[in-house]
Amino acid sequence: DDSSGPMTMMIESVELDTAYFTGNQTPRVSIEAMKITRNKQDCNIDNDDYLFNWMPGAISRLARGKSFQGTGQSPDTIRRAHAACQAVALNTTNQQSDAWITILPMVELQPGYEESRYHKFQLDDDVKQKLVDMGGVTHIRLNYYPDGGVARMKVWGDPVH
Repeated sequence: DDSSGPMTMMIESVELDTAYFTGNQTPRVSIEAMKITRNKQDCNIDNDDYLFNWMPGAISRLARGKSFQGTGQSPDTIRRAHAACQAVALNTTNQQSDAWITILPMVELQPGYEESRYHKFQLDDDVKQKLVDMGGVTHIRLNYYPDGGVARMKVWGDPVH
């Protein structure tokens, strides 16, 4: 099983690490998720490009040898990315609004000292049920309030086959 790209999964918990951000960590975060599925135009395509090519800048970052993850984005780029998320949700989930669901409401994070850097959050049972009803998720969005740093995010769960 190739796990190098997005996969549909059921999430159990999320771990955030604020290592080395000792005063400039993001003070609060929330996490959202959504499931991208093939739309009618992509049904005959035998690859997973539909998981990537809808996000502004993803393909150019790949061409430069980078990952799908963007860094240091301008407010305009963030607005375009949000609009792309809404558009792909409308095209693939047949929902009338943004398909992002909150899987972790806003929580506080501690500075990245060794004794306080790890933050592990179990998803609530009602959130897990939403994920089951959705058939899992393919994309995660980490929201910072207001800004700051998170060194790593680990998402724990099981793949959906």
